[in-house]
Amino acid sequence: MAYGRNPVLTGLERAAVAADCAARYRRGWTIRAIALYTGRSYGLIQKLLHEADALPNPHRSTRIHTH
Repeated sequence: MAYGRNPVLTGLERAAVAADCAARYRRGWTIRAIALYTGRSYGLIQKLLHEADALPNPHRSTRIHTH
């Protein structure tokens, strides 16, 4: 069975999809649930949530470098 590709998201459409994903995420949806609902990949949903400032920033490394 062949699956159709989703069109590339750019500009205002990307911002609108990111805002919708962020709203769902803030209401308690998981990234995986949003991905299944939208038909987009888990990785893209993560990127869109970061773009919409819906995810916390990744932790910085706390390793101490000694040379």
